[in-house]
Amino acid sequence: MDIILNLIITIVLILIILTFHELAHGWTAWQFGDPTAKYEGRLTLNPISHLDPIGALCLTVTVCLGWPAMGWAKPVPVVRERLANPAVHLPIVALAGPVSNFIMAFIGAILFQLLGRMPLMNIICIRFIQINLALGLFNLIPIPPLDGFRILMGLLPQNMANNIEYKVSSNPAFQYVGIIIAILIANAIIMAPYRYLFGLLVG
Repeated sequence: MDIILNLIITIVLILIILTFHELAHGWTAWQFGDPTAKYEGRLTLNPISHLDPIGALCLTVTVCLGWPAMGWAKPVPVVRERLANPAVHLPIVALAGPVSNFIMAFIGAILFQLLGRMPLMNIICIRFIQINLALGLFNLIPIPPLDGFRILMGLLPQNMANNIEYKVSSNPAFQYVGIIIAILIANAIIMAPYRYLFGLLVG
């Protein structure tokens, strides 16, 4: 594929995928009683509202290099105390993003079966499935600032989770180090389930 066309397709798909990923977090939190994302304008299909430049760049580079998609968007704000049942709802809110990726991958697989004989659509559908599967699995790694970390915090006792979250949020270095660690270990962790799920969807 032409390099420019490949880059354009990748960027467009990434913007769509990251938008729905973060929208899923915000909408789920809103349903459980926390309207913070709504008040801050994050319940929107405008990708600029959800874009983290470094995370999007990382995602674009890894996809274009043929690696599993590794990247992130600007986290949707969630206030634990506003959720109706934080112990139950916080992990669900965190899980909503990766789940949205797996749903989008399934939709991509349906489109692939319907339109896959068209060369360009074949490429777009495969890329869409690949990015969603890899991004969903990558975000399940329990390291800040990824969704897996938020899921883990939701499963811990509230006092312990609050203490850990405060230390992480008060020192940005934790998040940068976490991202580096997550990228370094991602291949070893997500490659097997990624290949399995991709085989199920594409066949």
